[in-house]
Amino acid sequence: MLLPPPCSAAHLSSSSSSSSSSSSSSSSSSRPLHTSPSRAEVVQFRLSDIGEGIKEVTVKEWFVQVGDRVAQFDQICEVQSDKASVTITSRFDGVITKLHYEVDDIAQTGDPLVDIEVEGGEGEDASAGVVEEEETAAAAAPAAAAARSAADGQGQQGGGGAAAGGKVLATPAVRSVTSTC
Repeated sequence: MLLPPPCSAAHLSSSSSSSSSSSSSSSSSSRPLHTSPSRAEVVQFRLSDIGEGIKEVTVKEWFVQVGDRVAQFDQICEVQSDKASVTITSRFDGVITKLHYEVDDIAQTGDPLVDIEVEGGEGEDASAGVVEEEETAAAAAPAAAAARSAADGQGQQGGGGAAAGGKVLATPAVRSVTSTC
């Protein structure tokens, strides 16, 4: 990117005296126009797993068009599988830039449904990481508390939560959380 030279008092005084003497010289020189890059990012909104091992769905209806502004939890489309009909909602605030399927097309799980132009870098990587961290923290806190209370209960109640081999009865998720503590 080219930057204009810094203005000095000598430059300003010489340009004002030359502009008064001849108006044609000031109109022939032009200043470069600089624009900052757009902070908007286009994110591909992918079809997430809607449950029950469904790998493909049929797009039944679009609730948005290209150019529409959407907010989080706005309805994007309705899809139908052999087991269920589900309304897909937006995870992002932004403007729809592309629809990847027509009505009655088959979409695979993980494939992009629409492209959304989001402002200020709130793209998929940033928000997905936050959501995963929140879900992990939300799942780990009760599991860790349950493991601690089970361990405390074992000491106080004389082995009330222990199995025959001396292990505490717990689900695999609780065991993995307690092994990291």
